[in-house]
Amino acid sequence: MTGYLINKISDKDVITRTQRIFSSAVQVAKELGYEYCAYGIKAAIPIVKDRGVLFSNYPVSWQDIYDERGYIEIDPAVRYALLNSAPLAWTQKTFETTPHLWADMERAGLHSGWIQSHRVGIGVNALFTVARGSQAVAKRFTKFKRVDLIGLSHLVHKGISKYLAPQFTTESCSEMTKREKEVLKWTALGKTASEIGKILSIADSTVNFHVANVIKKMAVINKTQAAVKATALGLIF
Repeated sequence: MTGYLINKISDKDVITRTQRIFSSAVQVAKELGYEYCAYGIKAAIPIVKDRGVLFSNYPVSWQDIYDERGYIEIDPAVRYALLNSAPLAWTQKTFETTPHLWADMERAGLHSGWIQSHRVGIGVNALFTVARGSQAVAKRFTKFKRVDLIGLSHLVHKGISKYLAPQFTTESCSEMTKREKEVLKWTALGKTASEIGKILSIADSTVNFHVANVIKKMAVINKTQAAVKATALGLIF
């Protein structure tokens, strides 16, 4: 279990429970014919690096390569999953546009797999994926196995996100008032406090008051970061 939030989760029982859920998922995945399994939650916040948690039994060497080379940014399977709620059974054909990524996957012993995304909250997504060394996924991937994987994916997501979702949503999605969103939206568009005041027919001091509240709620250090974070989370546009 790795990630930025681990240092912030003080409840050891939460860590134990989530790790236990994932360990059970690994065993079920193996029974379905997949050696490797992973579940991760990540917030799409560009101003905070590694804002997520990952459970994985994939080879550590592969995890290091995947992270160091930034493969998550170009991974066709991940890209598909983030844009579609339906799962994807991936093979070599899925990675035709990223041959270097596929070459590294083959060296790591990853030849076929399955992935599905889940939405945790505004700007927060989760991915469940399994993989194996066999390339025969297309022939052996039956309708019943697909149903089993979907069921496993949802159970793992429901079980783990129940404990970890609050770590994301309470910090990154503090409720803003309508006026605060208006002020932040104009801030994101490059308007000054004086210009925003004229647009909204309020005093400059009132604009600054709302900006200060937004900065506090968004847990950032200035209005620029607040605007970037709110935009990434889909709170103002």
